[in-house]
Amino acid sequence: GEVEVVDVNEILEIEEDKEVDRLEIEKDRDVAVGEIVVADDATLSVAKNIVVDFTIDSCRYHFFSLPFNCHLNNVEIKDNSGNTLSYASSATDGDWVICRYDQTLAANNAGDIDKNAWVEILDKEYVLKANQGYIVGYFGDEENVVVKFTSNKGEVIGAPGVKIYNLGSDYEWYTAGENLSANGWNLIGQPYYETLRQGDLTQYVTIPNSDGQTYTQCLYTEALREGLITPFSAFFVQLKENSAPMIVTNELDYALYDGQIGSDYI
Repeated sequence: GEVEVVDVNEILEIEEDKEVDRLEIEKDRDVAVGEIVVADDATLSVAKNIVVDFTIDSCRYHFFSLPFNCHLNNVEIKDNSGNTLSYASSATDGDWVICRYDQTLAANNAGDIDKNAWVEILDKEYVLKANQGYIVGYFGDEENVVVKFTSNKGEVIGAPGVKIYNLGSDYEWYTAGENLSANGWNLIGQPYYETLRQGDLTQYVTIPNSDGQTYTQCLYTEALREGLITPFSAFFVQLKENSAPMIVTNELDYALYDGQIGSDYI
């Protein structure tokens, strides 16, 4: 069947309905990515699965997110010779690992230089959740290794519409800790296959810079204007108590959703 490949810095424009068996999208570190822009009255139907190839550097962590759930068993890294690298099975072994951001640890450990908010995901049965941010680190000495994320089913991709950040009934959007300024931080992901550029929410977001160590804090509108919220990216937002969850409206605007989570939302 047909395979559609979207290279780094390529924008695939879908003006009318199109069907493919497989979709592959390239992402280069934290600064470049392929995008898919779908017209309002069109769809891109992917029958089998979607693959994201994420090129990363060694000996550092890279932020990322996915617009689909992805089983950790469906994520792999190969070296430049094509050999599959081993995933961490403990805190002291393996060539690479993915970590999740723990809001409770962030709230309790703020200001403690010996502690942080990151938890290594060591269970290979873990499912990476769509629209939630993570970091991936490779600790070998080869450059330009590729992390391959593969969905286990197809998807119908349309123009951006309403999409809720439903990260599961057990997800806590606000966490209380010993440091009030550190409460309620969330690492969330971009839910679309194109860069978000419209919206008027007056809220600050914190976006990881390409060096993986520093951050840019700016108004959400500025981040949109500068094209900082790209596909597969992740950023931090701090929510107040009793305000959850977050959605993207059909105006591509992040907002707080005060109603019930229904089956119509993802």
